[in-house]
Amino acid sequence: LESITETLVAVTTFCFDISALEIFWPLCFGFRLFLASAHTARSGPLLAAVLESQRPRFFQATPATFRSLVNTGWRGVPELVAIC
Repeated sequence: LESITETLVAVTTFCFDISALEIFWPLCFGFRLFLASAHTARSGPLLAAVLESQRPRFFQATPATFRSLVNTGWRGVPELVAIC
């Protein structure tokens, strides 16, 4: 497996104020930003695949999104900083 990267996977729609944090915080510190599509953000299996392929250090999501991931069998990554 590829190592963890200084990446944040952003899943929050632009309609919510927390999206500003998801977009600008990693860029202010020189991290890489991966913007997940709305379709991917709503699909546990697709989002789990993105987290596996991107290997982000940070991931912020709602409890419902984390539940969706767990329901797909996603077990997380020890190095991932998950913000709920």
